[in-house]
Formats: sequence, C-alpha cells, structure tokens
Amino acid sequence: ANKQNGFGYMLLISEKLDGISVRLKYENGIFVQAASRGSGDIGEEITTNVAKMKGVPAKLTEPFTGNVRGEIVLTHTDHKVHFPTYSNPRNAASGIAKRYDGEGSEHLTVMTYKIIDGADQLKTEKKQFEYLKKLGFNAPNYYPANFNLTDNKTITPDELWNDYQKSRRDSLDYDIDGLVITFD
Repeated sequence: ANKQNGFGYMLLISEKLDGISVRLKYENGIFVQAASRGSGDIGEEITTNVAKMKGVPAKLTEPFTGNVRGEIVLTHTDHKVHFPTYSNPRNAASGIAKRYDGEGSEHLTVMTYKIIDGADQLKTEKKQFEYLKKLGFNAPNYYPANFNLTDNKTITPDELWNDYQKSRRDSLDYDIDGLVITFD
C-alpha cells in the first residue's frame, strides 16, 4: 500500500455530479435496462428514455455483464439550446428523463461513476473509472490525491477544492454538488 498520505492508502477525488441517479444493466456488453433510484429500494423503469441519451452505449467495447451506477445530467449547453425555459438543468433532467413519450431524452447525458456488480476484480476506485471509460462510458473527472506533494501526479484535497472554487467548477458544462474523496 502507498503510505505517502499517512493512512496507507491513496486517496481519489472525483466530482459529485448533480443529476438524477440511474442504474444501467448490461448483458454480454448489450444495454438491456435502466432504472431510476426511485424510493431508494424500488426504482422507476426508464429504459426506453435512457437508450436515447448521450453516454449510454448500446454495445460496450467488451462483453461486460453487470450493473453500472451513473447520473443523468443536462449539460449547460443543451439546457440553453433545447430547454431555456426550465429554471435549472437538474430539475429539467428529472422531468425529461421520466416523460412517458421520451421527448427530449436525446438531449440528456449519462455519466457513470460506479460498477455495482459484474467486475469484482476492480478493487480500487481509480480502476473502476478507467474501466468505465474503456467500456465506452462518460465519467466525471477524477484525480489521485495526497496530503504531501512528492511528485507532479498528486494534489492535496485543499488545493483541488480551491482550484474548483476559483475556476474549474465554472468551466464545466455540467453541474456538480462538490467533490468526493474516497480511499482508493
């Protein structure tokens, strides 16, 4: 284990997306189902709408079987162009994603951040993000973190937070609630 941060683990910082939680199910690399988080126990089936969204490959680059967690977001660009009358992207995404007629779903984007099951060998957060991208998914930005900088590949959580507050957050085309720090 890497002991540079005093805990024996590397930390990983990722963006906490401000969207609608969604579970994507794949069988042998083929998209078969999507459900919202719903009550937390029982989600709403929204497969038809999610299949139209950006960032949801109909077929993955590998025959992955399992479930992936993500967020449905409305980018600022798509908000301005397609839904300027909605007060904010998150509320617009919520309503559009669950429409019975699916109208507007093609303007939403899914970004994934967690493999729920189907890839048990991916024990670290960083490996999960890398594998999601390899499969063809969009993922939020993520960064290795360390409490004391010993090389150019790491950044302290405070440094990254300050950078997001000063400029990085405003430069994103999607909303985030903040940053998540996890033991990698």
